[in-house]
Amino acid sequence: MSPTEIPLTTLVDNTNGWSVNAASHVSRDRSIYLRFEKPSASSGTATYTVTAIGDSLKRYSDIGAGLLEGELTVDPVSLHEVIVEVQGQWRDRVVGRREIVSGDEYWFPFSDVWDLSQDQSADSRLGAVARPLAEAGYKLFKLLFHVGNEGLRKIGDVLTIVLQEQKQVISVQSDCLFAPWWMLYTPPPGYEDFDVNEDWAVPWEGFWGYSHIVEHNFKHSPAWKPCIIIDEQGITAGVNVDRNLDSEFPECPCVAPVISMFRSNFAAVVERDTKRHLARAIKSAHYDDHIVYFGCHGTGVSKTTEPAQAYLMLTDRDPIRSTDFIAWLDQASMCTTPIVFINACQGGQMSSIFYTSVGNALITHGANCLIGPQIDIPPTYAREYATSFFAEFKLAPTRNSGTVRAVRAGDVFQRLAQEGVMNRKNPIGLVMSLYRGIDSHFCRTTEGGR
Repeated sequence: MSPTEIPLTTLVDNTNGWSVNAASHVSRDRSIYLRFEKPSASSGTATYTVTAIGDSLKRYSDIGAGLLEGELTVDPVSLHEVIVEVQGQWRDRVVGRREIVSGDEYWFPFSDVWDLSQDQSADSRLGAVARPLAEAGYKLFKLLFHVGNEGLRKIGDVLTIVLQEQKQVISVQSDCLFAPWWMLYTPPPGYEDFDVNEDWAVPWEGFWGYSHIVEHNFKHSPAWKPCIIIDEQGITAGVNVDRNLDSEFPECPCVAPVISMFRSNFAAVVERDTKRHLARAIKSAHYDDHIVYFGCHGTGVSKTTEPAQAYLMLTDRDPIRSTDFIAWLDQASMCTTPIVFINACQGGQMSSIFYTSVGNALITHGANCLIGPQIDIPPTYAREYATSFFAEFKLAPTRNSGTVRAVRAGDVFQRLAQEGVMNRKNPIGLVMSLYRGIDSHFCRTTEGGR
């Protein structure tokens, strides 16, 4: 009896030719999703409802799906005050740290020098700032994940465990709570009480931004894809700057060197230094920036949880507000879905509040990813960080096999923060924040929108 042959026709092939380098794997599952939402009117004392879900949480969930739910009861004003406190610690202890050299001479080590690895005081200096930064970050963690009902405390306890087990990919989704997640601190076992022994070296691994890839996300957008598609003409960088910065900080210019860096690395560079020039470009049907870079002063301050001031200023010092972006992009969003990179230098007043308005407006109207600081950063660091980031974040070369290993924004972002502490002995990278774009990457037109 001969075997009967059954004809088979492949309608859909999801194996990528059984290749282990499947291009479709550029977008990763998040191991932990955290969601903060305003509660319903019937939620009593709750100020936010908190949901945690993900593969890393499955063994701790009663229903086995990795779903945990809780209610946060800290009032928004108090929470805002602690967020400001955390940012203030980083501003004063790191960016503003001043050391006497001799007599009346002094320097600001973290602000003046990108790489402090050759300085003989580098390790002791890091150790001195780690404790107060960790204490502030742990205080915010405790408020966010323990001050509430039993469900919230369980979320906090579970996070404390899983964040120590392995590197996590974390997405925090909220349109109502903006915290410096990268500055949060979850202490390793034995380090929960900072008062037990003040001689202990506080491990940097407890900082979320040091050990994990973390993004803040806004409302879910089903149409969003991580790929920033590039045609045969290559990457266009729109460089929007305040040229006054190089005069304001003549010993550490951060505008001209960055423009030069972009010209050396990308196919086309468009410089803009006035609000009118930027408005004309964004409203144009030919606006084709793949990188939207701002090198200028930024402001995002408020005494309450509502933004009182949030804007950027270029050379003309005419404030560019979120409402400007909304008006400019009302007819059509940014079709190139660019990465937005905000380098806000000292002299402004940056904070998480900035991203509730300007950042949210840009993401809502087409930005693929947004990166920027939680506080003002020194010009030397702004220059070197941008140079280092875009030295890595570019189109990946095609391999001989025809596959491409995408360079993802979240990987570069987290690596710069960790290497800053480990190798360069400078922790300022942990004040940077990433919105929505963990997997954002450039890809060629022929690769499709993955």
